[in-house]
Amino acid sequence: MEVLVLGAGYGTRLQRDIEQDESGKYSGLIGCPKPLLPIGGRPLVSYWLDQLKECQHQVTGTSIVTNSAHADRYRAWAASTADASTVDIIDDGTTTNEGRLGAIADIELVIQKRGLTGDLLVIGGDTLFHDDFRLSRFLDEYLDLQTRWGDELGAFAEVYTCPEEDVSRRGIVEVDADNVVTSFLEKPRPTETQSRLACPCFYIFSSKALPLISAFLLELKDRPLAERDAPGNFLPYLSARLKVIVSRVSGRFDVGNLPTYRACDDYFTSRNSTT
Repeated sequence: MEVLVLGAGYGTRLQRDIEQDESGKYSGLIGCPKPLLPIGGRPLVSYWLDQLKECQHQVTGTSIVTNSAHADRYRAWAASTADASTVDIIDDGTTTNEGRLGAIADIELVIQKRGLTGDLLVIGGDTLFHDDFRLSRFLDEYLDLQTRWGDELGAFAEVYTCPEEDVSRRGIVEVDADNVVTSFLEKPRPTETQSRLACPCFYIFSSKALPLISAFLLELKDRPLAERDAPGNFLPYLSARLKVIVSRVSGRFDVGNLPTYRACDDYFTSRNSTT
């Protein structure tokens, strides 16, 4: 299994918050891509590398896709730590948020550049889970699902129960008794669904799903970027053709703005101080 960390976004909301913050406490984060943000004293992506080390027997390679504006930062980080020395930094060639490819196109780029044909774990570079999550357990669950579903399996994803007030800001999934996704609802009103299962950017795409990424992008090539950007746009397309199955975790951090950055940093600072 290959691993891809998505890091080609420009973090415009977070950067705007930092620039407008009058305390100046976070001014050192201006221009820092979200996977490299200091969380509990370490780059966010380093927490994923810790988990990947526990799964070396299942992981064949790790890549981070970035943009030309941030590529040098990633290369410097990779050169500075032995843990990242084998991480492949892939530059998608964009230089502005307006000119970004979008996450799905970045996934397709990495698939093509690396010639990938097997299973692919995609990790949102602004995402971390609470302490009860173990990547090794997630990968073992995926192997069990492969045995059960075979070629019908398209993707395996984590979900968590989000607060009522967050439903209209999240991608919500409805599932059946086997945890197979039956529908995706993008930022629904709480009255539109009884489900409170939010689906962050963290998925294993099976080998059968990879060709569908290019098919999806081809179908939507003339549509606005917003309709083909995020992986959440692809999942409904995929679930109409293959099984998308979910597992549950207690919660996650989505570092999208300054308040969510502070919450994530506080959580891991506290955790690191007690370990």
